[in-house]
Amino acid sequence: MSDFRRFPTWMWRNTVVVEFIEWLRAYNDALPAGAEKVGFYGLDLYSLHASMKAVLRYLEKVDPEAAKRARERYACFDHVGEDTQAYGLMTRLSLSKSCEEEVVGQLLELQRRAADHMRRDGRLIDDELFYAEQNARLVRNAEAYYRAVFLEEVSSWNLRDRHMPKRSMRWLAISVGRAPAQR
Repeated sequence: MSDFRRFPTWMWRNTVVVEFIEWLRAYNDALPAGAEKVGFYGLDLYSLHASMKAVLRYLEKVDPEAAKRARERYACFDHVGEDTQAYGLMTRLSLSKSCEEEVVGQLLELQRRAADHMRRDGRLIDDELFYAEQNARLVRNAEAYYRAVFLEEVSSWNLRDRHMPKRSMRWLAISVGRAPAQR
């Protein structure tokens, strides 16, 4: 639980989540040797930079040229460093260009080239691709969230609330549709 350093700690760093993680650990420990274990993955919008890095790591492995393009797109955020609030404020005040076009373009390219990445690798890399796509979606949603934080007419909490169930349902739809060995 120490990885949850950012607000809102009430959502993740609380007794309910701790109890769930303890139950999950006991469940996994009771599985037969070699059985696939169950994991718990974060879905919140506060990991913009970590998600960009995850997309880049994946692309560096499967398509270095695509990684270069992604790095150029994500460089749109470089002028604010890790300060995502500053990005939102600067775009709201028109002091900085929005990175919306870049993050949407990156997600679309990743989705369009997914089949090529799997063919080029010669094996099914669906889990890695899935995680990369979810991270690219998070980058797109986080970019919109940080811009919305400073708009009076849009509730940024609504963006977060829509993001989380969509990612959960996407994971469930893919996970449930697989054979047990693929989950």
